Amino acid sequence: MRIVIPFLLALTVGAAGWTAQTLPEDSLTSEGLEAHLRFIASDELEGRRTGSTGNAVAARYLAEHFRRWGLKPAGDLKGFLQPVPLFLQSPPAEGTITTRSIELHIGSDFVLLAGTAELEAPVVSAGYGLVDEASDVDDYADLDVEGKIVVVRFGAPERISRSGQGGRKRLWSTQKRRLASERGAAGIVEILPGNQWRRVVRFLTRPRVVLQETIEGAQNDIFHALVRIPSGDPPEWETLKLDVPPLQADPLAASNIIGMIQGRNPRLSDEYLVLTAHYDHMGTDPNLKGDGSGDTIFNGARDNGMGVVALLAAARSLAMQPPRRSVLLIAMTGEEQGLLGSSYYVENPVVPLRKNMFVLNTDAAGFSDTGVVTIFGLRRISDRTLFEKACSRFGLETIPDPAENRDLFYRSDNVAFARKGIPALTFSPGFRTLDEETMKHYHRPSDEADDDFDYEYLLKFSQAFVASARSLADADTIPVWSKGEEFEDAWQELYSEAGSEGPSY
Repeated sequence: MRIVIPFLLALTVGAAGWTAQTLPEDSLTSEGLEAHLRFIASDELEGRRTGSTGNAVAARYLAEHFRRWGLKPAGDLKGFLQPVPLFLQSPPAEGTITTRSIELHIGSDFVLLAGTAELEAPVVSAGYGLVDEASDVDDYADLDVEGKIVVVRFGAPERISRSGQGGRKRLWSTQKRRLASERGAAGIVEILPGNQWRRVVRFLTRPRVVLQETIEGAQNDIFHALVRIPSGDPPEWETLKLDVPPLQADPLAASNIIGMIQGRNPRLSDEYLVLTAHYDHMGTDPNLKGDGSGDTIFNGARDNGMGVVALLAAARSLAMQPPRRSVLLIAMTGEEQGLLGSSYYVENPVVPLRKNMFVLNTDAAGFSDTGVVTIFGLRRISDRTLFEKACSRFGLETIPDPAENRDLFYRSDNVAFARKGIPALTFSPGFRTLDEETMKHYHRPSDEADDDFDYEYLLKFSQAFVASARSLADADTIPVWSKGEEFEDAWQELYSEAGSEGPSY
């Protein structure tokens, strides 16, 4: 049966006059922002999972509001949607890895990450399978792995994991596959300790959303599996026989939503402030029917409905009174699937990255203190007074990185831009510590825009986000990475490219 979801435009706030002391963001109301949030986080959108109908409706809702408020398509885009080539990748139902004494089965004993194989080859052990000059690690030193199956430990040695590699641990498995492929290996097997198996297998035995490059890159031509071994120690295998079909990949319809506001200062209008928020969430999970509530929809009001509403507030307010610099507003897809929309965008920007002076991302897990906003990365930049002044206008204190040990800076779309060198922070609803109260709705069906939601805080939060954005876009001096910060070298390289005059200071 075909299901038609009604397209309802939320109530929006009408234009209001302003003076030097009164700006468009001052005329925002909690009722107008509540209407946006109730639509974005409604049951009818069914959790906005990437590639779903509900996600497509959310995308159209954002695009039409951009159009209504006078934003323009950016770069070569003919509209506001930038297609992102995603695929739903599903593991095969059967497959075996065989040694002389053991037969391992897909799903119960190993999971497939990439490639396919029907071969028998000798085995060579290569530590963790990593090469890192900064940490003096080379697990391939003096090893010949041509045509062989490389067996490595899961994760990384401690001296790499503590060396400040920009949240790189999320990419270790991909790096290991690339390193093995470059050396001519026939495949790679990572040994996963038994105590970590349950956490990993929940995700890797399900269909997962990936970028097209994930399934088409040369490094993915080789077989790669995670194998469960209780001790986590690589077995002393001499040969392995692989009989594993490929992952199935089906295309998904997904887009980033991009709008542009032209800056009013002729000298600065070719410089861009980039505002981002992901609009996807977790979708539905019928397995939750036994939790007592009967609710199976992950509505995502806080994560990241609040960020989407703040982005809409910025689109409306900055379009009504443009700042000196131009502004690029991007609603990202696929964040919940692994920062996919932002990873694609930074490789396919509609405006050259060297023209992007700063990125202010907004994302949320929850909030427990309505007197503050929490800004991940604030300690990493040269000047944070701009944010403190902008937020204080609406009675909000700024809290920098209250849970640095959780690597929260690396958990959202800002990090894709930071790795390219662009100063990029995440503006988040307020908490002072990552406690149970903050996280009680995180990735749960209870994350709803209901009558108990604090819409007055949503208003203050959105106004503070807009005010911070306006201050950045109007500033004579834009904050940069602090001296010695891990992204400083990438920043220097980006803005020293031919034809770039760098930020205006």
